[in-house]
Amino acid sequence: MRASKAMQHRVLNTPNIEVMFNHETVEILGDKGVNGVKVVNNISKEEKVWM
Repeated sequence: MRASKAMQHRVLNTPNIEVMFNHETVEILGDKGVNGVKVVNNISKEEKVWM
């Protein structure tokens, strides 16, 4: 994670944020706004959709 230690600590300790290491965004889903995100794990190549 490229951020100051203080900012990393804030993000990692925020309950409504899930940090997904080794993942890449493949697609942003939604027509008139963001409804979900499709990500792929860079190690296992498993795809997952978050709505």
